[in-house]
Amino acid sequence: MTLRRISVFFVFLLALSQIMGCASMRAASAERQARDRAVRAYLHTAPKETLMASARKILFEQGFEVNDSTDSSLQTAWIIDGRGESRYLVTLTPINGKHRVEMTQNHVSEQNDRETIRDYVMEYELIKRVAPRDAAAIDAEARAAGQAAR
Repeated sequence: MTLRRISVFFVFLLALSQIMGCASMRAASAERQARDRAVRAYLHTAPKETLMASARKILFEQGFEVNDSTDSSLQTAWIIDGRGESRYLVTLTPINGKHRVEMTQNHVSEQNDRETIRDYVMEYELIKRVAPRDAAAIDAEARAAGQAAR
């Protein structure tokens, strides 16, 4: 009888951990999606010189060296990472007196598979550096979306 109760208890704990794990995963996913949406739509008010200098610094901190640049774009040299080679293209687009900054990563795997993605994590890092209050608002909104998804 006691063994059966212990077995039922463990089955209950297993089911509870699965439910809690799923809720945590849903919350994390909702938070990431909300942050990515906000970053994708974000328009900077900082001067383009500040934006490009900050983007250059972020990339340098990640091990990238800028190869080519203009006042509205820059491209890094290729670097070897653990999965192949990567480089970044940063473009600045003026929109009604503000600027959209897109940081796109190009990756070539060791098997020569190519992938190009917009890197919202790097763009968010740029927002945190040049507009910390806006980054805090994006964080609060993302956390609220995560809590709502639980």
